[in-house]
Amino acid sequence: MAAARGGDVDLQKAVGSLIATEKAYAKLAGEKGFRAASISVFADDAVIFTPNPVTIWRKDANGVWQVALDVGIDHPLPSQAENESEVCVPSKPLANPESASPDLDKVQSHFTQSLKEDEADAIIDHATDDIRVYRRGQLPAVGKSAAKKMLAEENAETTRAPLGAGTSHPIDLAYEYGEYTSEHDNTKQRGIYLCIWQLESDGAWKLALDLQKSAPENNP
Repeated sequence: MAAARGGDVDLQKAVGSLIATEKAYAKLAGEKGFRAASISVFADDAVIFTPNPVTIWRKDANGVWQVALDVGIDHPLPSQAENESEVCVPSKPLANPESASPDLDKVQSHFTQSLKEDEADAIIDHATDDIRVYRRGQLPAVGKSAAKKMLAEENAETTRAPLGAGTSHPIDLAYEYGEYTSEHDNTKQRGIYLCIWQLESDGAWKLALDLQKSAPENNP
């Protein structure tokens, strides 16, 4: 995810350099394997749960793209059209992010409390129109309608405990990851989560991506 998106930055050039880095990473993984490729691009404090489909990139002090967080889930292979839809770049200018951080804290706090009452409603109420929702064993849901359909039957009460977070500079993108516990029909589930927030053009913070990866049942 582009870490520099201010008015004095060429967004097309920044995104282009990120895409080039991602392609070089994929090429190296094919030649030398995922482990060697990952070591070559991971930041010193990078976090990895599992390979793809969600990777967060950031630039270091020298302007070099490095992986800050890498997480994914198991799901069926998508069709070619679905696979192509996974890459997106904001098509509209975002709001001025100068005073966005306090608003983000309030939105995230409200979201965390809402999850405890109903996970599906909390996500849909805070979602962007093109939100991505990832759950183990299911194809990614793209957009509010698909997300609502995916989450409709869960009606889960979810508690999340953050382990780390970060923002872009200026602050118009943010991510948070950690552990979650969820209860549905007297059945408890736990695992890890990742959510990505985006500052919309009207100044509102919206949830652009929500991922939960459940832990194996036999994992203590």
